[in-house]
Amino acid sequence: MIKSMSKTCIGGRLKLADGTPVPTSKGFRSEDTIYVSGQLKFDGEGDITEQTSHCLESIRGILEEGGMSMQDIIKCTVWITDAKNFSAYNDAYGKFFPENPPARTTLVSQLVVPGALVEIEAIAQKA
Repeated sequence: MIKSMSKTCIGGRLKLADGTPVPTSKGFRSEDTIYVSGQLKFDGEGDITEQTSHCLESIRGILEEGGMSMQDIIKCTVWITDAKNFSAYNDAYGKFFPENPPARTTLVSQLVVPGALVEIEAIAQKA
């Protein structure tokens, strides 16, 4: 038997700094799981600490709109543009997860938005 799962868009579509819509949604909820698209600072302003905090605040807002919280995150995937920024990024990230941080993968890669230093996606699940 195939069970049909419901899915709900959360937060609408992503938009560039100039307001141009991007063909992706901020997040989707399916049953008890929310998948959050990669969040980044589209204007590319700020250092790695500011951009990391911005990404995680965006994720917090999307999760809250979907009825969850940061404590419900089970996995994050993160891209940073420079390994030299890892320590500062890690410190900023850690402030959002003081206890029981989610599983995480961090990769070094170019990002498509000029000036963006970090991109974070998340998966959250209600127990």
